[in-house]
Amino acid sequence: MQLTEYYRSYELPWEIDPEGDGRLRRLVSGALLLLLLFSVILPFIHLPKQTEAPEAVPERLAAADGGGEAQAAAGGRTAQAQARNQAGACP
Repeated sequence: MQLTEYYRSYELPWEIDPEGDGRLRRLVSGALLLLLLFSVILPFIHLPKQTEAPEAVPERLAAADGGGEAQAAAGGRTAQAQARNQAGACP
């Protein structure tokens, strides 16, 4: 005599779960609705144009290009670059 019923679940792991399928549909439809809402609202948001003056470059960084006056006077090359070039070193 058997005290408990024989129990076996006949659901396979790859079968579609109706509860999970409904939850997935709600999530996807909510995400699409949110995306549609943003795509309609965002073109109507106008940001003011930036009218700030560009920040001045600090003197330390401005001199990093080899000194503007010396470079302009040498036709785009500094005296050090011309000396290296005459010595045969690569520019």
